[in-house]
Amino acid sequence: MFDFVIGLGQGGGRIAQAFGKGFEIPVVYMNLAGVDFIHIGVPRQDILVFEEGGTGRNPVFGERVVRNSFADVEYFLSGRSFDEAKYILVCIGGGGGAGTGFMFPLLDYLLRLKKHIFLVYTLPEKREGIPSRPNALEALDRIIVRYLQKEKISILLVENDHCVNLYGNTGDFDYWGAVNAGIVTSLKRFWLLTELDRFSKFIDVTSGYKALDKQDIRRIMFSKSGYLDLRMTVLSEGDSTEGLARQIRESSLIFGSLDLRTAKRYVISIGIPDYWKKKKGTLRLVEEVFQIVSKATRHAPDVIRCSYFNKKLTSLQIHLLVGGMAKSKGIDKMIRGAEKDRERLEARGLVKRLDLENL
Repeated sequence: MFDFVIGLGQGGGRIAQAFGKGFEIPVVYMNLAGVDFIHIGVPRQDILVFEEGGTGRNPVFGERVVRNSFADVEYFLSGRSFDEAKYILVCIGGGGGAGTGFMFPLLDYLLRLKKHIFLVYTLPEKREGIPSRPNALEALDRIIVRYLQKEKISILLVENDHCVNLYGNTGDFDYWGAVNAGIVTSLKRFWLLTELDRFSKFIDVTSGYKALDKQDIRRIMFSKSGYLDLRMTVLSEGDSTEGLARQIRESSLIFGSLDLRTAKRYVISIGIPDYWKKKKGTLRLVEEVFQIVSKATRHAPDVIRCSYFNKKLTSLQIHLLVGGMAKSKGIDKMIRGAEKDRERLEARGLVKRLDLENL
């Protein structure tokens, strides 16, 4: 699925590390402060640091530093498996200055090399306030205009507020660990569906549905036409499909407000408990689920579907990988809201940036 992973900044580094372990592929990390990597624990040879001591959450300053020293980025990446890599995963936590500072110079460089880019971009929680939240949304606005509208990259957008509500964030619990694991596990799961025959000990594909095709999955992953979303819904024995369309609309693992009706393509996989083979109506139920999703995404011409029996399952699991959401009212509303918040607070003198240019 991916050939190479690049983590930008501290937040992006954590996500990249999870992907590297999950997919067993090479990972490198870039930052403007080496201290951020103390808690991550990655090999020194895989780290590039422009030791600026941070940016004071000023992405403009961070981007200037990176562009002035971008030859070092090129040298750092050369001579690694990056040269042969075709499908590049870039991870970044929006809102700071380091990761966002690296992002635009690096994406432009990768596009010049004709690499296929999959961007994982996270939005800070609203409680992080000024300037983190507006910074992240302003950068997202640039991403939309510069890359998505021109169909250059694909982006998986992670909304921290949605994830906090989903996974919880109390005491010493590291909800980000759960988020990262959920993203990696979900994407890896779709990739493994292309090799169903390898798991014949657990999976019976004799019902007529075959393993998915690697190139089809990759085409959707790197569709270059907007956002991707991951969704999961569970039906226990005896549950009806009534209200299933609403459950699917609200079942995003990473983001809450992407409109399913704007989907251009999707993969749907249905995992069925092995003992359901003997139940009357199982295949009819599976077909009904397919039809419900098809109706909710009726404008999506590119559809891949798969179902299988699994001895480990105790409930019917519906997984969706949805792509092509180039426009979203939810995202547009968030960006406009952040702009209004900044203008209002700046007018009251409550927004102050650190000027690091002359340090």
